[in-house]
Amino acid sequence: MLSGLHAAAAVVGRDLAREVQAGTVIAHRSRLTPPGNDDDPLAACRDQAHRARRSRGRKA
Repeated sequence: MLSGLHAAAAVVGRDLAREVQAGTVIAHRSRLTPPGNDDDPLAACRDQAHRARRSRGRKA
């Protein structure tokens, strides 16, 4: 979990670890999509990479 927090902090350029420890609300639960049993982040990444490769092939 910390690696994700550090990665997100690098992306947004903020010290998210310090913010979380201070009690800052990063995201409101009401705005998040509830997790489902079929959520598979690795499959989603593979699918996105496949679409990108296919798209590059068409431009050539």
